[in-house]
Amino acid sequence: MKPILIVEDEAVMRESLRDWLTDSGYQVETAEEGEEALKTIAEQDFSLAILDLRLPGKDGIEVLREARTKSPQLKGVIITAYPSVQTAVEAMKEGAIDYLPKPFDLNDLEKLIRGTLGPVQVEIRPKAPAEIAVAEPAVVEKA
Repeated sequence: MKPILIVEDEAVMRESLRDWLTDSGYQVETAEEGEEALKTIAEQDFSLAILDLRLPGKDGIEVLREARTKSPQLKGVIITAYPSVQTAVEAMKEGAIDYLPKPFDLNDLEKLIRGTLGPVQVEIRPKAPAEIAVAEPAVVEKA
């Protein structure tokens, strides 16, 4: 699964979301402002971007608009402490799958992410024969 990008200028919120999503099993990258987010998106594919509406420079909707011209499959969620019908409609027109006013319940965000991306896929890799065959020297000598 491709990583999730969090674009949030408030450090506490950005780090809290990053830690929570990482603990939930997702790969996460972060950006502090719009131009940084666009540069990051140009360098790497993301399955989902969680974007604050009000960012330094380009706002979250502008970032989503520009990012989706380069990566049309990118899904976006706009989060904001300043919700309005106008920005919610604009966000949806630009391809946002949801618009969440802050503060929001992390369980609601988790349901949204799982509904959009599916459950976290845990890769189970069988051990290589060399990893299994390693034994302590004392055991090998007795055999």
